[in-house]
Amino acid sequence: MPVIDIAALRLQHQQLLKTSFKKPQDIVAFFGAMQAQEHANSKWGIGVRLPGSTDADIEKAISNKSIIRTTAFRGTLHLLAAADVRWILQLIAPTIKARMGSMMRKLDMDNALLQKTNQYIAKALQGGNHLTRKELITLLQEKGINTDDHRMNHIIYHAAADGIICNGPLSGKQFTYTLLDEWLPGTATFNKQTSLVTLAKRYFISHGPATLPDFAQWAGLSLTDAKTGLEGAQSALKPLDVSGTAYWMAPGKKTNHT
Repeated sequence: MPVIDIAALRLQHQQLLKTSFKKPQDIVAFFGAMQAQEHANSKWGIGVRLPGSTDADIEKAISNKSIIRTTAFRGTLHLLAAADVRWILQLIAPTIKARMGSMMRKLDMDNALLQKTNQYIAKALQGGNHLTRKELITLLQEKGINTDDHRMNHIIYHAAADGIICNGPLSGKQFTYTLLDEWLPGTATFNKQTSLVTLAKRYFISHGPATLPDFAQWAGLSLTDAKTGLEGAQSALKPLDVSGTAYWMAPGKKTNHT
């Protein structure tokens, strides 16, 4: 199969040519997660796949908590469908923390410190409070916590990965952080096997044709975990052999993401 055909299939599967989805949260759930480091670009990424939708439509889905913005894959901000937040965080948290270990040691940070900052942040946000990054920095500095030299990034990453915080409403033009349990109580978690298989199906159906290393890199998973997910998802996917390389994709027109 020529490379150009792979590109064309990816455009199709990524809902860029035509889609049957009607709501922003359905697009996000279909993908599993969508990059959201730049907020305006993340909204454009949804809107371009939903002809006729507006910026206000997407902001409404975020404000009514159908879509959650939080730190997820590879320690970067993503949009997640509400029902997917906890099982995805539970799956990826160990990998995020392991990859940050060497930098944390360079910054003289340890798990005891992060448990303490989690507690300070959680207490400050209790009762529906929403604080900006700057306000959290001030809070922690008042508690004697050093937030310099990228330390605050790690504090935020760990609080998000631990399911303590997520992004809340805007304060002017600044994002706030809020307690995930208050913002979005009671969503499901899965065991690791189910999570890996579910995520693999979402990825290959929405991004395929793609390879196992593509999936591992996108999700920030080890190749071992990515392989476990793919093996469990293969019955729902179509294989392609391209010059001896195995690619996987949606089996046909059906775009069910469950």
